[in-house]
Amino acid sequence: MDTVHFMAFRVGKIPYLHSEPFYFDMERRGIELVPLLPSALTRAAEAGDIDAGPMSLVDTFRLEEDFQPVAGFCVAASGKSQSSFLFSKVPIEELAGAPIGLIDEGTTSIKLLQVLLKLKYQIEPGEYVGLEDPNEAFLLIGNRGLRQRRGARGYPHVYDLGTEWSDWTGLPFVFARWMARKSSD
Repeated sequence: MDTVHFMAFRVGKIPYLHSEPFYFDMERRGIELVPLLPSALTRAAEAGDIDAGPMSLVDTFRLEEDFQPVAGFCVAASGKSQSSFLFSKVPIEELAGAPIGLIDEGTTSIKLLQVLLKLKYQIEPGEYVGLEDPNEAFLLIGNRGLRQRRGARGYPHVYDLGTEWSDWTGLPFVFARWMARKSSD
């Protein structure tokens, strides 16, 4: 009698508080959770290291050939996100030409910030730099954003990107969309 071996279904687990409800009871059901930052989750999907997970919205379009949306599952904000913030030394309207520090954990929040600056505020910032580099403003997301939601010393202006989007468009903003490999059951 031949033994059939099944590979565990591997799900990328973003280690952010706002994502925890998605993973409830998965391990008990035999699903392997692979801890990954949002920026690494898409690369893991492309490399075949995971079968599903909440992938950055901007990355999902690249993955459509091999992945499909899991209906109704996403990370979105209708108003305040409470975890995706721009902290600035000056009002956002004054950031033209200014260096902006970016966290390297997520791609959708970075794209959202770029859209808001260019289209809503009609400004072109200076260079995008790392958080450790000198800057006039910086972006934090996920748990780091959640922990600093009340502000950062020396940066009196705080902008919740979910609020900025909703106030501008009247629509919720989708940060990540759950996707699953088409070849999986």
